[in-house]
Amino acid sequence: MSLHDLNCKTFSDAFVSEGIVYLLTGHHPQHVRHPSQRQRFAAKYKGFHAERDALYYGDRRVVSDRDRDDILRAHYERIGDIGRDRFYNYLKGKYLGITRRQTAAFVSNQELHQLSLPVRRQKVSKPIVASRPMERWQADLIDMKA
Repeated sequence: MSLHDLNCKTFSDAFVSEGIVYLLTGHHPQHVRHPSQRQRFAAKYKGFHAERDALYYGDRRVVSDRDRDDILRAHYERIGDIGRDRFYNYLKGKYLGITRRQTAAFVSNQELHQLSLPVRRQKVSKPIVASRPMERWQADLIDMKA
């Protein structure tokens, strides 16, 4: 699986916890009994490594669904509102399992981001008032060649 595919993927709590146990101890979970299942299970964690209580792919930490909001909140409070795309690119360099859509939803719900958005102004349209009948004419042109 490529790094781009991993950036667009979320990881369940079970994937992360089973991966940490497997990579640190070499023990397979109870539900993985047959040799073919063990091969598929080991293939899922190819390229991953575990350190203490965290799963990594290269130098990026893999974030489970349960930990995602805490990590987003901690980094957002620490660096402030730098914009949706810059915040996502910052996180993408450190973590796997946080998608662009999840980052955009998180940032759009933050009060600081909402306050920093420019004020939307309504477009003013002035009516054309005719002072007498038949004063203004209008025609629509249609191309009849087609």
